[in-house]
This record gives sequence, structure tokens and C-alpha cells, in this order.
Amino acid sequence: QAIAVLEEAGHECRFIDGAARDLSLEETRGGVVAFRPEMTVIQATTPSIYSDLGYARMCKETVGDGLLTVMVGAHVSAEPDDTLHKSGGCLDVVARGEYDYTLRDLAAGMTLSEVAGVSYVADGRVVHNPARPLIENLDELPFPAWHHIDPYDYPDAGKLYPFITLMGGRGCGGRCTFCLFPQVMYGQHYRARSPERVVDEMAYDLRMFPFLEEIMFEDDTLTLRPHLPRLRAICEEILRRGVRIPWSANARADLRDIQTLRLMKRAGCRMLCVGFEFGNQQILNNVRKGIRLEHMREFAALAGEAGIRVHGCFMIGGPGETRETAYQTIEFARRLPIDTAQFS
Repeated sequence: QAIAVLEEAGHECRFIDGAARDLSLEETRGGVVAFRPEMTVIQATTPSIYSDLGYARMCKETVGDGLLTVMVGAHVSAEPDDTLHKSGGCLDVVARGEYDYTLRDLAAGMTLSEVAGVSYVADGRVVHNPARPLIENLDELPFPAWHHIDPYDYPDAGKLYPFITLMGGRGCGGRCTFCLFPQVMYGQHYRARSPERVVDEMAYDLRMFPFLEEIMFEDDTLTLRPHLPRLRAICEEILRRGVRIPWSANARADLRDIQTLRLMKRAGCRMLCVGFEFGNQQILNNVRKGIRLEHMREFAALAGEAGIRVHGCFMIGGPGETRETAYQTIEFARRLPIDTAQFS
């Protein structure tokens, strides 16, 4: 998405997914040598942060001090000071939170002090510029620059292969204490793209990759109850335009509307990836899930009745967890009428 924003602004970009391609550091260095970038953007995560900083160091050494090195993602957004201190000077900028337009400003050569949403070192101390406002009209964003990837590089046992992801909106109105992206990146209210724009992107994906087997809606949850009229509008738009491809989505376990579920099924919904989380009501309350066990059971039964597969996501180790409550979650998962499950 951010690459599409940069290319729309006239910048030449190259995308290297070393993990997907199983590239070594030296093979990645070859790509850097060939492209000679003016700015390098690295997506960082908590378990890989030291490796990520090593790649920033490699880029700096390869291109020289004229290169602007930038990191994005939830880890560096939550820990910009620590990241910059650990970098030893190889990292110039942390782009905090939603970074599409932050990268565009940096690529345009704006002075760092004028760019919203960045952290950087000046005169030996870390400077945090004011946060960048979230993008309210997501319809203004271009479609993702999928021409930089090959979907066959991304197998996933839970999806039909090959598949592509689609973000129908950003943020989430939930208040679950454990959830990463609403709290750190995209905000705790759901900013939705229009149904027409969402289905436009589905058609765009199929024109670019006619061999796709599935589209996965990677919104934190597509089925928030206040937004059900929009979800129904997306399904009706898919049916009206005859966009034929199976799709999956992240969902909450409180969608208890069989008519909506049946409409989703007719529009191509194959599977819902659902955060049940815990089989103990007190632990659910402790993480502010805002849902009851009986609602989860009702949802799972209705989804099955509508012919939609359910992949259940569960956790061990919530606040107040004991061996007994952990076994309650396992037993709850075992008895739910779902198809597959994962435990984190």
C-alpha cells in the first residue's frame, strides 16, 4: 500500500521480501547495490528487531551516508527510543503508526523536523515529532502495488493457494487489551473503505492475478456489529458485479445474524478466522473482549448452518490464567462446532 502511495507520487521503488524469497543478507545486498536507493524502508517486528537493524546497517554500509534509513511497523512505533538507541547510528528515522503519507513526505525530501509521525536523533537526543493524524478517507489511497510480488511466494495452510490479502478498513472498535494493531498502529475505531472501492480492488486483484484461489480480508474484524450494513453492502456489490472468488475474513464471534451469514456465503465467503480467545468468562472479561461464551457458541453454530467454515483462534496465558482455566479453554475449543483451531 505504501509503495503504491510512493509510486503515485512519482518515486521509483523496489520491494525485496527476503523472508518470502529465502534470500541471504548478501543476496539482499546485491539488490541494494543494483538499485542504489536514496531511502530504504524496513518493516521491523519484535522477534526480528536485531536482524532488522542488521539490514539497516548493511544498507548504510553499502550505499553510504547519503542513504536515509527508515523503519516502520508496530515494534518501532511502540519503542522508537529503544530502537534508535540500539541502532548505533545505522537507523535515521522511525515512522510511527500509519506510515503511508509519512514515507511520501520523507521521499519528497521534507526536513525531518517538518514531518509528522517520525522519531529521530538530533544533537544526541531522540526527537519525537507530533503524531500523524490517521487517514480518515481510505478511499483516496491507491490499490496496493501488487506488481512487486508473486502470490506463489506466500503459501498459508489456512488459505486456498495462491491467495492475496485485502484491507477493507483499518482500526477496530474493540478494546481487547492484547490486540496489537488497533492500539499501536491504526487506532481504536474502524475506518471503513466504501463497498464500491472494496469490490473495485477485488476486481483489480483478479485482473492482475487471474489464477488467484482466494482473497483474505485482513481487517482486524470485518464483522463489527455497527458496520454490518456496510458488510451486507459489500456482499450485495460482489453479487451484483459477478465477482467470483472465494474469500475469507477476520471476524468477531458475536455475529449472530443468520441472514447476514447466508448473504456472505452467497457472495463467496468460505471461511472466517475468529478470535474466541478463552473458554473462561472471567478471563474474557479480564482482556475486555466484550463477549459472552454463550454468544460464541451461538455464532459458531450459525456459521456452520450458513455453510461457512470457522477457524478458531485461542490463547493460553491471559491475565488470571491458571492450569484449570487453560484446560477450560481447551475443552471449550474441543466442543465448539468449528473446523480448525490454533492456540497461541
